[in-house]
Formats: sequence, C-alpha cells, structure tokens
Amino acid sequence: MSQHSKLYDSLNSTSHSGVIARASPGDAPPGAVLLSKEEALKHQLDLFAHWKPKRDVLPITCGAAIAGVAASFGGLVLNAIFRKHFLLRHAGFLSTTAPTIGLPGMFAFMLSTKTLHDLVLMNSQCVICTQMKAVCWQLTFGVIYPSIMAPVACINVAMRSFTYPVLPFQTHYKEILREILSVLQKHRVKVGGLAAFQCVLAFTLNHMQIRSILKVHRKLNAERL
Repeated sequence: MSQHSKLYDSLNSTSHSGVIARASPGDAPPGAVLLSKEEALKHQLDLFAHWKPKRDVLPITCGAAIAGVAASFGGLVLNAIFRKHFLLRHAGFLSTTAPTIGLPGMFAFMLSTKTLHDLVLMNSQCVICTQMKAVCWQLTFGVIYPSIMAPVACINVAMRSFTYPVLPFQTHYKEILREILSVLQKHRVKVGGLAAFQCVLAFTLNHMQIRSILKVHRKLNAERL
C-alpha cells in the first residue's frame, strides 16, 4: 500500500455517507477504512449519485455532459461556417459532422470527467491550475480542434463532390491555408465569441463542481458532530 492513501471515517465500508480524506496510514483516525485510489473514487461517485437533494451535486453529475455538449456546439458552428464557404449544401453531411461535432464532444466529455475525478480525489494541490487545465481542454476541443478539422473535412468533401474549386494541396497548400485563415478572419467575431463562451463555461463549471464537493463534505462533517 502506498504511503499516502485515501481514507474515510465510516464504520460501514459499503456506506454511501463516508468522508474521504487524504492521509498517511500512520495518521489515520480510529475506525477509518483504508481505500485504494479506485475504491475511493467509486465510493465518492456513489455518494454523489445517491445524494439528496440532487441540486447540491448537479454540477458534479451533469458537468461532463454539459462540457461535451458545449464542445459539440462549437464544432457545429465551425462546421456550418466552412460548409457554407465550400458550398456543400447537403453533400457529405455525415463526413463533416462526425469529426467536427461528434469527436470534440466525446473528448471534452472524457477530459471533463478526468478533471472531476482529480477534484474528487483531491489529487491537485493547486485548484487554479486545475481550473486553467479545464479551460484549456474546453477551448481546445470547443474551438481549436474544430477550426482545424472542419475545413479539412469540408475540403475533402468539396473535392469529391466538385462543389468548390479546390487546388491540389501538395502544390498549393499555402493558398489553401490562406483561404482557411481568411474564412476564420471573416468570422472572427463569431469565433472569438465562441472561444470566450467555452472558456467562461469551463471555468464556471469547474468552480461550481468544487463548491458542490465542499458543500457535500461540510454537510457530512456536520452530521458527524
């Protein structure tokens, strides 16, 4: 067993109301149950899943889904911008939707879940660092990744469907990159607003998750007194 482990003060190790604390085995209070990292995480997630009232833990139980939907929304906006530019209309809808809407949402959901797990397990000594990491991931998959994948996917469909005169990338990649940048520049207000939205959402969501975790712990500690 590692020097630092997760502990919770509960006489019943299967209870959903134990308090998780980080401590060395020698500093464990009497009656504490020693848990592995995986067991501690499962215990905390079970605690939040069964918590009443549900509104106390909504940022925890719904946060990752909200982050995923927000990232997909960013992909949807950028996909629409480039589909319109390359005159795709109904051509290759699935081919551009999957990489620009589906994948960003999935990645944002997974990384938001990982960030939440770090908060739940108290793995980070710097809360601001965790929040900034959450903001960077959300910005990456809500704006930056779709800004790359949307034009690539749309150009590929445009070349196959002959909806827009696309020069060969091998010999005219500079012109193609300039055209992509000019599209983003033309819609800079929309793209900038989208980036700000993703950053604010990630920071706010992470802040609310921290407050929810602390609120649950305060209530549990109050019940034990």
